Amino acid sequence: MKKTRYLVLGLGNYGRSWAYVAAKNPEGELVAVVDRSEEALALVDLPVAKYTDLDTAVAEQKPDVVILVLPPHLHIPVARGLMEKGITVLCEKPICSDLKEAADFTAWCAEQGRPCGIAENYRYRPVMRGAKQLLLDGVVGKIRRVNCRFTHYHPDYSMFYHGSLKHPLLNDVTVHHLDLARYLTGAEPLTVTCTEHGAPHCWYQQRPASAEIASEMTEDIFFAYNGTLASPVSTTDWYGDWEIMGDKAVLRICGTTVTLYTAENEKQVWEFPDGGDTRAPLLSGFIRALQENTFCESDIRDNYKTFRWMQTAAQSAECGEEIKL
Repeated sequence: MKKTRYLVLGLGNYGRSWAYVAAKNPEGELVAVVDRSEEALALVDLPVAKYTDLDTAVAEQKPDVVILVLPPHLHIPVARGLMEKGITVLCEKPICSDLKEAADFTAWCAEQGRPCGIAENYRYRPVMRGAKQLLLDGVVGKIRRVNCRFTHYHPDYSMFYHGSLKHPLLNDVTVHHLDLARYLTGAEPLTVTCTEHGAPHCWYQQRPASAEIASEMTEDIFFAYNGTLASPVSTTDWYGDWEIMGDKAVLRICGTTVTLYTAENEKQVWEFPDGGDTRAPLLSGFIRALQENTFCESDIRDNYKTFRWMQTAAQSAECGEEIKL
């Protein structure tokens, strides 16, 4: 089968790392990188074409896919322009910065019948895939409650990205955890209550780098979240620590380990070693879906539900009330 041709647009720190992930994928071919900055282009040490102009890159390289790693406020206008030219887009999360804009774009994608992948990649970690299968096998019985704790030290002294976010924790990290909650349970949020806190002891100052979320979900599941980017040390990894309580047992996910605690106080342990950067299986899944003329797991049609949950949590924090989704 002919390899899918793609280019990476946007070469900030994360965009550059995306270029190297894309270059290693055996199912596709990285043909070019694009950034308006010559300095950014020079930092990419790969044998691919380099452009400062997107239109020229598209005209000369004729990519099937653009991996879009621009700031969120540019995601939708750039993605829509590319899709109107017949190019499929894999866009970094979040979809954008505004809920209505995301809803309108999601509706447009559905009307056009075109895929648009959102790079929500935490669900591709082997331990999450393993835990999901165990839950599908019924090891905890009926899921009743899900707890997620995330504690991290995250200095961004440049303040380039996090310094521009109104809700840095929710916008950049919690959105991944909410996606994991949907993935692991197969349920959708019905309500959300969120409280945020500033961090005067670190560079975030009064900007909300910590949050608690409580949500009622479908299937009679309750979700509780406690997260911070303002810890003096990191005590969880980026994926968080999880506890999933059922009516038969409790499943805990910590690092690469899944532990099942039964009512008899016995436990079983499974190890799911990491397989590298989770963007690699995300990209592979995206390419396969494109080749099969279907939608990837985190297509915008699905990922919008995660984005809406996150944005509604931010609204709840601002108004101080529970909000129904």
